[in-house]
Amino acid sequence: DRRQRQMCIRDRFLIEFALLICLTHSLLAQFPQARLWTVFPPGGQSATHIDVAITGQDLEGSVQLEFSDSRIKASPKQNDKKESVKNEFVVEIPSEVATGLYEVWAVGKFGMSNSRLFVVGGYEELVDRTPAHKLDSASPVRLGTTISGRTVANQKNHYRVFAQQGQRLIGACYGEAIDSRIEPVVELLDADGRSLQKDRRGRLIDYEIKTTGPHFVVVSDLTYRGGDQYFYRLSVHVDSHADYVLPLSVSSEVQQSFHVFGRNLPEGQPSQFSMKTGGLSGFVVSSDHLVPQIEGPLNLAGLNHSLPGSFGQPTFLLSALRSKDGLGQRRLGYSGVRTMVEAEMTSGDISAQVVELPVSISGMFYPKSDEDVFEFDAKKGEEYWVEVRSSRLGFGTSPMVLIERLEGETSRVKEKVVELTKPSRDIGERAFPLRSRDPQGLVKIKHDGRYRMTMSDLFNLSLDQIGRLYEVQIRKP
Repeated sequence: DRRQRQMCIRDRFLIEFALLICLTHSLLAQFPQARLWTVFPPGGQSATHIDVAITGQDLEGSVQLEFSDSRIKASPKQNDKKESVKNEFVVEIPSEVATGLYEVWAVGKFGMSNSRLFVVGGYEELVDRTPAHKLDSASPVRLGTTISGRTVANQKNHYRVFAQQGQRLIGACYGEAIDSRIEPVVELLDADGRSLQKDRRGRLIDYEIKTTGPHFVVVSDLTYRGGDQYFYRLSVHVDSHADYVLPLSVSSEVQQSFHVFGRNLPEGQPSQFSMKTGGLSGFVVSSDHLVPQIEGPLNLAGLNHSLPGSFGQPTFLLSALRSKDGLGQRRLGYSGVRTMVEAEMTSGDISAQVVELPVSISGMFYPKSDEDVFEFDAKKGEEYWVEVRSSRLGFGTSPMVLIERLEGETSRVKEKVVELTKPSRDIGERAFPLRSRDPQGLVKIKHDGRYRMTMSDLFNLSLDQIGRLYEVQIRKP
């Protein structure tokens, strides 16, 4: 009987504890929490001011906007009666704020919200609040303009651009990169409405104008969705556009050079790589042009502002590649070992490339079914950590690393050492999920000799897609 009473007391305690947990969860769920959904327009021109409107949840009372660079100031917008307009602000962007990505928070009665991205650009800004859905009513746009707009369900937005024969027109449209739900499709039409070029993947129009006159740039969502959360920034210009900068990291060990590939590059000369892709030119720039990306005054917490997408690591920019649209510039990471670029990207050499460990190698999975081969010497008892960065940098890749031991001085494979593919376990687990397809692992050397490492992409089997970059690092554990 006493045992039964103890069991009853235990069961009662468990039931009461469970009820307490449920009640606490219910109370927490009802507690207001500031949420910031959109900031429109999602950016502005440096050295100007711009009117922005926000949408969100539980943004009650007097709301302020705080930016990751405290030099950007926001004040409530006022109507004719000098009264503050709810959730509308005037944002002042000083000239000393560099072009690029910044974060913005809404702070109010219920605390600080989540952050959203805000772009500072160098082009003239046009806010398209009433988009034109037909050619004959297309909004006129000058070259060297950034348009902030939103799509309407089942409609396309049209813009009229006047271009000269021989000009290389660039139309870069950004959606996902600025926290939008849109998957933008960009199309270029001639004066008669005939399609000249269309891009559903890279969000970039690159076209050499054949006839002087009006042309039309058309923007829509891939599945024709629309609304407040389907906003975009479209930059139309004939300036330079950097597509890739390799290597992807800056080394602390040696003075290095960087290979820049892009369009309309001022110093660009046709490179071996551009011959294969038909459109990219390239040039080499030294590390003297590096600019550390820790800029501006300290924020409210006394820290330098974070850079969206920098993954908490130091980042650098090449001063020669500052983009006026604020998004086209390419940031470089930091590596503690020597960095290099695969030879196929710079000279077209597809033979096995001999490297010296430790090393960080940057390359591209191109063309389809591409396999990049590297060879290195290692001694018995050595251990190396192999780590790939590609999927977690935002590229749609699934890298695979195959390491084999060669027989003597020949190129014949003696044995397979290890094969690294998508991790079988999420290293962040449930609390901090890190959904990445980047492989990593430990390689133990059991024999002296030469080893071969083959890099490939399991998703790169059917289409030639430039821009699927990777960085593989081989270093001591």
